[in-house]
Amino acid sequence: IGVGQAASSTTGDIVAQTMSLLGTTPILTMGDGDAEDVKIQFNGVKDFYIANDDSADKLVIGEGSTVGTNSILTITDDTVTLGDGAAVDTAMIFDGNAQDFHIALDDSADDLVIGSGSTVGSNIAISIDENQNTTFTDGSIDVDIASHDGSNGLKLGGTLVTASAAELNYVDGVTSAIQTQLDTKATTGKAIAMALVFG
Repeated sequence: IGVGQAASSTTGDIVAQTMSLLGTTPILTMGDGDAEDVKIQFNGVKDFYIANDDSADKLVIGEGSTVGTNSILTITDDTVTLGDGAAVDTAMIFDGNAQDFHIALDDSADDLVIGSGSTVGSNIAISIDENQNTTFTDGSIDVDIASHDGSNGLKLGGTLVTASAAELNYVDGVTSAIQTQLDTKATTGKAIAMALVFG
C-alpha cells in the first residue's frame, strides 16, 4: 500500500480504519533507509510508541510520543534493556492464575529482587545488592538443595560438602569449638586416671 496506490484484494486494503495485509508473505515496511526515526504512535489517554531510534540504532518501546524518552524496553542486536536510568522501580511481572511473581530492580534499595506478588519490595525471597551480596529473606522460608547427596549439591568455596544433613545436625546445640571441648575432656580424664594410679 503506497501513496496513490489503489487498494486491491491481493495487496491489502484499508476499510473502516482497519488495514489488512493479504497474501502468503505479507510485508509492512516503514521508512526508506534514511537517517531518521521511524515510529508507530499509540495516541490514547496515556500515549505509547514503538520506534526505531535512529540516533541510538535501537528499537524502543516507550511512554509518551518523543522517541528516545521514557523508554520502557530497548532492543539492540544482542541486548534487551528494561528501563531508562530513571530513579524508579523497574520490574518484570509474571501474572499467574493463582500466584504472581516478580523480578525487579528495587530502586530505593538498589537491589535486584525476586519475590512473589506484583509489588516491588514486598514478599521478597532473594535480593542481590550492588556488591553481589545475596540475601535469602529472613522468615519461614527454606532453601532446599535437592541434589545434595554426597556426590553433588552444596559446595563451600568450591569444595563439596559430603556430610549429610543428619550428620551435620549432630552439632546442633554445640556452643563452642568441638576440638576444645574434646581436649578439655581428655585433659580431665587424664588427670583422673593419674590420680587413681598414683593416689
